[in-house]
Amino acid sequence: MKKILFMIFVFIGFAFLVSCNKTDYAKLGIEEVAITYATGDNSSSVTKDLKLPTNVTVEGKEVSIAWKSSNTAVVSNSGKVTRATENKNVTLEAVATYGKKESQPRNFAVVVLALDPSAGLLQDAKNSLILSVADPGNVVSDFTVYTQLPNNISVSWSSSEPGSANVGEPNASNIATVAINRSDADVTVVLTATLTLGNLTETKTFTILIPATTVLFPAISTIAEILAITDVALDGKVVSTTIKNATVFAKGDDAAFIYDGTGVTEVYGGQFTNLAVGKVYDVKGTLEWYFGLWEICDSIVTEVVGAAPAYPTKEVVTSVEAKIDALNAANEHKHADIINGSLQPQIITVTGKVYLIPADATNYNTWIIDSTATALVQGAAEVPARGFMIYYHTLDFAYIKTFAGKQVTLDLVVYTYRTNNFGYAAYYVGGPSGITAILTDQDIVEIEAAKLSQPRTVLESGTLAFPTTGADGTSIAWSSDKEGTISVATGAVTVAPGESTEVILTAVVTLNGATFTRTFHVVVGEPDATPLNAVTTTSKYYWVEGIVTGHNGLDTIFVEDATGAIAVYGASFLAPFVALLGHNVKFEGKYSPYGGLPELVDITLSQVLDKGEASIPAYLAIVSSTVWDVAGLVDHIGRLVQVEGIVTAVDVNATYGNITVTIIDPVSGQSINLYWDARALFGGTAETPASIVTALKGLAAGDYVTVTSHLAASGNKPRLVLSNAAVIVERAATDAEKAQAAKAALVLSSSKFSAAGTIALPTTGLFGATVVWSSDNALIDAATGAVVLPVENVIIVVILSASITVGEETIIKTFEIRVGQDGASQTVVAKWPGGSGNTTNMHTNGDANAASLIGLDPAVFTVVSDKGGGGNHVGLNQKGHMALYYLSGGKGVILSITIAEGYEIDSITLLAARNNTTAPNAIFTLTIDGNEETKEESEITVAASTTSLADPYVTQEFSFVIGGKSFALQNTCLANTQIWFTQISIVFHAL
Repeated sequence: MKKILFMIFVFIGFAFLVSCNKTDYAKLGIEEVAITYATGDNSSSVTKDLKLPTNVTVEGKEVSIAWKSSNTAVVSNSGKVTRATENKNVTLEAVATYGKKESQPRNFAVVVLALDPSAGLLQDAKNSLILSVADPGNVVSDFTVYTQLPNNISVSWSSSEPGSANVGEPNASNIATVAINRSDADVTVVLTATLTLGNLTETKTFTILIPATTVLFPAISTIAEILAITDVALDGKVVSTTIKNATVFAKGDDAAFIYDGTGVTEVYGGQFTNLAVGKVYDVKGTLEWYFGLWEICDSIVTEVVGAAPAYPTKEVVTSVEAKIDALNAANEHKHADIINGSLQPQIITVTGKVYLIPADATNYNTWIIDSTATALVQGAAEVPARGFMIYYHTLDFAYIKTFAGKQVTLDLVVYTYRTNNFGYAAYYVGGPSGITAILTDQDIVEIEAAKLSQPRTVLESGTLAFPTTGADGTSIAWSSDKEGTISVATGAVTVAPGESTEVILTAVVTLNGATFTRTFHVVVGEPDATPLNAVTTTSKYYWVEGIVTGHNGLDTIFVEDATGAIAVYGASFLAPFVALLGHNVKFEGKYSPYGGLPELVDITLSQVLDKGEASIPAYLAIVSSTVWDVAGLVDHIGRLVQVEGIVTAVDVNATYGNITVTIIDPVSGQSINLYWDARALFGGTAETPASIVTALKGLAAGDYVTVTSHLAASGNKPRLVLSNAAVIVERAATDAEKAQAAKAALVLSSSKFSAAGTIALPTTGLFGATVVWSSDNALIDAATGAVVLPVENVIIVVILSASITVGEETIIKTFEIRVGQDGASQTVVAKWPGGSGNTTNMHTNGDANAASLIGLDPAVFTVVSDKGGGGNHVGLNQKGHMALYYLSGGKGVILSITIAEGYEIDSITLLAARNNTTAPNAIFTLTIDGNEETKEESEITVAASTTSLADPYVTQEFSFVIGGKSFALQNTCLANTQIWFTQISIVFHAL
C-alpha cells in the first residue's frame, strides 16, 4: 500500500513539475512591450508618430502584439499621430498573443500635445510652396517667386549663385523676379526660401540647373548611338543628330520610322511629311525623349537619290501574349525612364484578334489580342496589358476597326511602352488593304459595306461616285429614295436654290448569297441651323449658327447663339474661326462633349463658315444666388461670363507652369477656378495680348477680382479658362469682404453626434481670421469641442456661434449641431470579393448604382464611380482591391457613397494601400456631403518591406467621423500611383 501511495505522489509531483515548466510566453511578452518615441518626445509630450511594436522575442519565441487606441482620430492603432488644437490624452492598449494564449491587456497613457496653429499654417505653406518653372533641371529664362503668402506669411529668398540666378526685389504685388544668367558651363543653383510667421520660421530649398549657353555632346551619327543614350541630363537639352542613308520603312499620319542598318527610330514632326516609304534619306534633327523613345524632331530631310533601301528584319509573331512576355523579359516595359535606354521599335507580322474595348470612345480603344482570347486583360503599373494598342495616329485606323472581333494577320511597328495606357503601342503599317483575315462570306460583305462612304451634306450641284463592285468579288447595288435629287444611275446631285432636303441612299453588298445593307443620310442643300441648346446627342452631326466670342489659345473656340454656347475643338479649325471673332458663322460638326464642356469636332464644311458681321454679346454675370456647379451652370458653359470674388490661392504647376487661381464668392462661400494652360498661344498678338497673362500672374491671395472670360468645364466641374476675351480687374479686398468670405468658408466636420466625441472648432480661418466659439448648451464645450450625450435617448439641437474677426471687422456665424441618439447604429462592410478572373471596372455594366457590386444594399446605399477625365472607372480586381486610378494634377478617380433618406452615416473606417512604392507620396482625399472645404487628406506611406509584389502594398487603417449623408474618396496623388481600398466599414443609423 505504501508503495502504491509513493508512486501516486511521484506521479503527482512529476505532473506538477511539468505544469510549472510550461512557460506563458504571452504573459512574458506583454511585459517586454515598449513604445518608441520620436526624438525629443516622451509619454507626456507626443508630437510625432509613435512606433508600436507588432511583435517581441521572448526566449527565442516570437510573440505577436496587437494595439488598440482609445482615440484613433488622434493616435491610430498603428501609431500615426494627428495633433488637434488642444492637448489630448490617449490610452493605447496592448495585448500579446502566442499560439492560442492571450495576455491580459496592458495600457500605455500618452499625451498628444496641441498643434500650434501658427506652426501648422507655416508647415502647410512650406509644403505647398513650389517654383513656377516647367523643368528645374533645365532653367533657361527668368521666372517669378512669391514673397507673401496667405495667412500673413512672408517669404525671403536667397541664391547660392547670385551671378547665375539673382533674386530681385518684390514688386507691389509681392512678386520677385529671379533673373537667369547663362554661362559657358552648367551651373547648379540652390534657392532657399525662408518662411516667417510671427516668431516662427521654416526653410525650404529648391535646386535648379542652368544649362550652358553652348553644350557640346559626343557625335551621334547612328541610330544605335541614339538608342544607347541613358544620360538623364540630356532630356530637354538640344541634342543634334544626323543619320545618313536611312531607309523609311513605315509611316503614320504624324511620324515615320527609319532604319540605317544599326537600328530603328522614329522621326516626329519637322519634314517627316516629305519622307516616302521605300526611299533613302539623310535625316538631321534634334532628339526628344517621349514615352520611352528618343524621337528625331524638327527634322530636315534630304533624299539620297539612287540609294538602295535596306529594311529591318520583320519578325513573324503567332502569339501576341508570347511576344509580350518576351518584351517583358527584356525589360522593354521599363523604358519610361531614360536611364534604362530606349525601346527599339520593332516591325512584326502578327496574327491575332482585333479587339475594341466596349463602351470606350477614346482614341485608345483598339487593340490586337491573342486569337484565342475573348477580351483584353488591361495592364497596371509594371504589368503591361496583354495586347498591342493601335496608336490612333496610325494610317488606316478606321480600316482596322472594321475587323473588330475577327482574327487577322497584319504588319505592326511596336514602337514604345505607354505608361499612361499600361501597354505596348504600335502603328499599323500595312496600308489600306494590307490586312488578311479568316472571314466568312458574311464577314466580307460587312467589311466591304463598312468601307463605303458618302458625304453627310452636299451644298452644290455635282456628281457622286457609286461603286458597283468591291474587294473579294463583292457586288454593290445602290438605290435612292429621291432619284431626282441624287441619281444612283448617273451620280448626278441636283441642289434646288434655297432648299434643303434629306436623301436616303441604300447600298446592298452581296457575295455568294451573303448580303449586308447599309444606308446613308445625305442632306442636299444648306440645312437650317439647330439651336445650340438642342445640340445634345453625342456623336451626331449638327448644323449650327452663332457668334464667335473667343478662343483659349489651345485649339478651342467658343461660339454663342441666343439659346446657349458651345466649344469648337480642333487645331485645323483654329485659324478660320479666330479670323472671324465677332462674326456670325454657320458650320457643321459632330457633338462630342469632353469633361463637361459641350464641344463640336470634325468640322468639315468651312466653305459656308462666314455668315457675316455681328458683335460679341455682353458677358453673363455669375452671381451668388447661382449654384456654382455643373448642374447650376450647365446652361452657361461655353459662354462669356463675369465672376467676382476674392482670390484664396494661386497655384503654379511645378512641372508645366500652368496657373490655377481659386476665387471665392464672399457672400455664398462658393468657389471657382480660373485656369491658364501654359501651352496656350498667348504671346502678344492682337488676338491674344500678353497683358492678359501678365494680369493673371500678378494675382495673389487677398485680391478682390472681377474676371470676365469664358466658362468651361474640366472633370465635370465648371471653371473659367483664360481666353483672348479675358479682362481681369483687381484691387485689395477690404476687411469686411475678407471676413464675409471667411464666414462663408468656415464649416464644421459634423452636424450630428450620436456618440460622445470631439468636434474640431477652428480658431483661425481664411485670410488670417481669428475665430472665437461659444455654445448655448453644456453638451458641447466651446473651449475644447468635447461632446457629451444627453441622459435620455433624445436629440437636442446645440447652437455653436463663431465670432470671426479679420482686422477691424467682426462677423458671427452659427451652426446647429444635433446631439443624441435616435436609432441603433449598424455596421456594413463595402468590399470587392476578388478571386481568379474576378476583374472589372465599377461601371462596365452600365449600372447607375454600383452598390451591389461591393456588397452594399442598393436600397440603402448609392455607389457611384466618377472617372473624371481619365480612361477608367474604379477598378475592381482579382486581389479584392477597389482601385482609384491616378490622373495628373491630383484629380484622380472618385468613389462616392450616399445613404438613402431616413438614414445617416456616423463614421467610416478604411483599409487602404498604394501600388507605387517609389512615388514621394500617396494622398487620398475624403469629402463629406460634397463639401470640399471640409476635406481631409491622408497619406499612405511607403512600407519599409518592399521585397515582393504582395508585401510592399501594406494596408493601413484610417478612421473618419462623417455625420452626414454622403462621402467621396478621390485619388489626389501628384505622381502616378493607384490608391487601393480593400474594405470600407460604414457605421450608420436610421433617423
